[in-house]
Amino acid sequence: MKVDYKGASTCGLAVGLFGVVIALITMYPLRTVVAENSMLSILLSVLNFVAFVVVLWYYKTHYARGGAFTYGSGIKAGLAIGLFSALISAAYSYCIFSFDQEYVNYVLEISKKQIAMMNLSPEMAQQTLNQMSYAVSPVNVSVSSFFSTLVAALFYSLIAMIFLKENEDYNSVMSDVEDDE
Repeated sequence: MKVDYKGASTCGLAVGLFGVVIALITMYPLRTVVAENSMLSILLSVLNFVAFVVVLWYYKTHYARGGAFTYGSGIKAGLAIGLFSALISAAYSYCIFSFDQEYVNYVLEISKKQIAMMNLSPEMAQQTLNQMSYAVSPVNVSVSSFFSTLVAALFYSLIAMIFLKENEDYNSVMSDVEDDE
């Protein structure tokens, strides 16, 4: 089965925008709540997974053509959807870390608090803080976001296809092969 990239881009756009909305909610209105409540963070991760599964199912029912939606074809479609979603995630991350200096400062303040709790030597603490400042540069954050979203899409696809796959009709495949001889 060939991947319908138009359908994958549409589904990737939906998952990507859903991820952006979840990220915006966690970055602004729920910033301190998510930082203090790990169960809420887990719940939001589960919501991202459910959104991906729903979109992959939508792709299966509306765009998958040319035979059974097998495990391999579902992984290909999931990665194509994940690629488009990762592009949106990377662009979003680049924009946030380029234009919202208040949020970058918030992230650095949290890092300073965590470094202070480690009881490092002053030189080591300064080196760690410098590395953190480098890590929150817009390019580094967007590249990290791109690859983490793509890896998440791979794992989401692997799990989702356990439930969404269709078994191939091997008798019809074999009869096609026998007819060709």
